[in-house]
Amino acid sequence: MKKRQYKKFILKGSKFLLIVFLFDLGLGLATQKLFFSQKTGKFARMTYSLEKASADIMIFGSSHANRHYVPEVIESILKKTCYNVGVQGQEIIFHSTIQEIILQRTKPQLIILNLDTNWLNQSPSAYDRLGDLFPYYLKYKDILKPILSRHSKIID
Repeated sequence: MKKRQYKKFILKGSKFLLIVFLFDLGLGLATQKLFFSQKTGKFARMTYSLEKASADIMIFGSSHANRHYVPEVIESILKKTCYNVGVQGQEIIFHSTIQEIILQRTKPQLIILNLDTNWLNQSPSAYDRLGDLFPYYLKYKDILKPILSRHSKIID
């Protein structure tokens, strides 16, 4: 009798775990699809920068670069295409990482890097902010793993 109950428990437990696994997988795939289909905002700009931007001139930097450089003005003066890759709240380690990803795909003629004075100091918060790159980890693992593992021991 106990053996029969044990088998029943194992069967029900297995079904439950399978349902939870499938639900988690479905939810993960749906959120991934939703994340990468964004049309506006910080992550939409990052996705475009990493996967599609191929301008002659690319501007990297924090919110100062993002807000102070107007690509249309640069394009009209230099007669070259320009894209602002600046991401708010990020420091040099972040920008060197996304630059490496972008340079695998395209080679701009000119890169402008807007440096903030606090970037020249070692900052643990710069590593904390690298979490913005986690959604891109599977696609760019070879570049992101060495950078992200500097701060976290759980990065595979």
